[in-house]
Amino acid sequence: APAAAAVQPAAAPNAARDALIDSILAVSGLADQMERLPEELANGAKPSLDQANMPAEDKARMRALISTSYSAKGFAARVKGALTANFDEARFRRVLATVSTPVARRMAALEKERPAPQAVQAFFAKLATEPLSPARVKLIRDLDEASGTSDLAVAVTIANAEAMVRAIAAGCGDKAPDIGGLERQRPQIKRGVQNTVQAMMAFTYRGASDADLGEYVKTYQAPDSRWFMGIVKDALTAEFAAGATAIGQGMVKMAQAKAKPGAMKCGATAPAAATAHKVQPQEAPAALPPQAAPAAAPAPASTPAKAMRTRSGQDARGCLRFEDSRKVMACAEAYR
Repeated sequence: APAAAAVQPAAAPNAARDALIDSILAVSGLADQMERLPEELANGAKPSLDQANMPAEDKARMRALISTSYSAKGFAARVKGALTANFDEARFRRVLATVSTPVARRMAALEKERPAPQAVQAFFAKLATEPLSPARVKLIRDLDEASGTSDLAVAVTIANAEAMVRAIAAGCGDKAPDIGGLERQRPQIKRGVQNTVQAMMAFTYRGASDADLGEYVKTYQAPDSRWFMGIVKDALTAEFAAGATAIGQGMVKMAQAKAKPGAMKCGATAPAAATAHKVQPQEAPAALPPQAAPAAAPAPASTPAKAMRTRSGQDARGCLRFEDSRKVMACAEAYR
């Protein structure tokens, strides 16, 4: 995958253009979602960080590193820069009209809710005896496909893992590893991500009627909406990758500051801290029946990635078979 794109340079001031972009982001709920992303990322990293085998001061450094690497301001700047660079007033006005319908506004309001964990647990417990209807299952899957939510999660997972591993390799003076294995695992990664994404969609829209959900699917299926969301997704993926790169660089500095001369390469030490960095949604109960799995891409006979080696000479490149950077680095920790 290509390196994360740079933030778009600031365009000449244009009050009408900027107001239109701000209106779409606000009405659609995207502005609120970007504002909450850093907090959700920090919360997602907390369980792994709490359980990580590292000194308390290192955990504090990791919390600060995650906090500074991902910011609401950074996400907003990246997305607005991309939208400005691709600005088309006629298309943007059609997008604004689409997200301003009563149904779209009701759905955006549902997406802004912050339910208590007990409510989520109760919903999934109820599904054990009262499963979703086949029609509802189809609507949830159609919405996921039309909105590209799972596709975005997969893209972020792969971009984050690749960016972090490359940053660690570069910081340690290693040759950048060939991590194409992650891309080859995209179908398997997507199957795992879809379970979580679609389960949480079932919960988020639990109060919406099938008719409203069907109309909301059409909102995302509109050509202008697909085009607009494609710009947003690419920008978000790039910002996530930039954050992962910053975290990887920060972990290298942490490792190098603690390493004794001649003890081991930082490439073997830095990965341990990444057990705290979570890039995939937390697991959710299976709310929908399993889908037929597409044929998996054949695994390569060998991985040409440059090895991360420790004092014992053990090879940690096999860790790159995992689905996200947290698992990659957790695996690598065994080679310290």
